[in-house]
Amino acid sequence: MFFILPTLWRQWWLSSTVAFTGDAQLYRAVSGGMIGWASGLCALRSYGT
Repeated sequence: MFFILPTLWRQWWLSSTVAFTGDAQLYRAVSGGMIGWASGLCALRSYGT
């Protein structure tokens, strides 16, 4: 559940961003950045427990 909610939120947010800007390149850039950020956050959270 912890991993599903951030994924759904990210998909919704990115979809909204693309619909607003209509820029597929921005979608790829933001998607890569968010995935990297989320992965780093999950890694830090894992080390913290």
